[in-house]
Amino acid sequence: MMENQKIHTHLLSTKKTMETLKKLNSLPGVSGDEKDVSDFCIEVYTNYDLELISDRLGSIFGKKSGNSDLNVMISSNLDQIGLMISDIEKDGLLTFIPIGPVDMKFLEGEAVILLSRTHEKSLGYVVKKNDKLFIDAGYTSKEMALENKVKIGNFAVLRPEFEILQDKFIVANNLSNRAGIKVGFDILENLKDETLEFNLFVGGITHSIIGQRAAITATTTINPDLALVIDASYSEETKPGLYVRNFDPSMLPNLLLKEDIENELELAYNQFK
Repeated sequence: MMENQKIHTHLLSTKKTMETLKKLNSLPGVSGDEKDVSDFCIEVYTNYDLELISDRLGSIFGKKSGNSDLNVMISSNLDQIGLMISDIEKDGLLTFIPIGPVDMKFLEGEAVILLSRTHEKSLGYVVKKNDKLFIDAGYTSKEMALENKVKIGNFAVLRPEFEILQDKFIVANNLSNRAGIKVGFDILENLKDETLEFNLFVGGITHSIIGQRAAITATTTINPDLALVIDASYSEETKPGLYVRNFDPSMLPNLLLKEDIENELELAYNQFK
């Protein structure tokens, strides 16, 4: 009976995880315009009765107070790559520039979601004309595009895709930017009834695709004694795994801390298997 209960609980947990990841994947959040993702995080943090901490660039954290002045910060990225409308042609086609490392040669034929300043959404497709890429949203003139709230500087994102293969593998076009946010939610769930010996800040940082300035403002706001960044990265391994980054152009981790984290991750991974 207990084993059946465990299986049932696992299935429910997996279903909830998939639903949350699908929701996060669907939220547009081009660098500098992460409000939809931020609002969703605020809803989750509020449900845990956490104090909300934000900075001037829009990064958002939930604070779980502990029994000391030590601050532990666990962060992920809120934003994603996208496109910005750079001009509106007379025939209604839209020119654009990439925000972040967008591989332009693979964009032709892709469906995109155009966002107004208030995030009203409309569908478009990337098309090629005279060897140049445009977004075609069905507008037949510049005036028609303007009437539909298209403005230079508006953002567009690839249409969200989220599929589950063999009940365990996720195929999604925005997972790397949102998986870490979901891990943060899980940490809060696991610690919701715990009394901590430190103040825990869990949240997301804006503007990560275009640089590190928001990481600076977020850490300045929180002033952590220990900071961990959770991210998803490409790997040639096909089996699940946990990885610790040894080098980043802007940071070299404390070696003793890295050793402790690697030992804890190995223990957790063995238990997961």
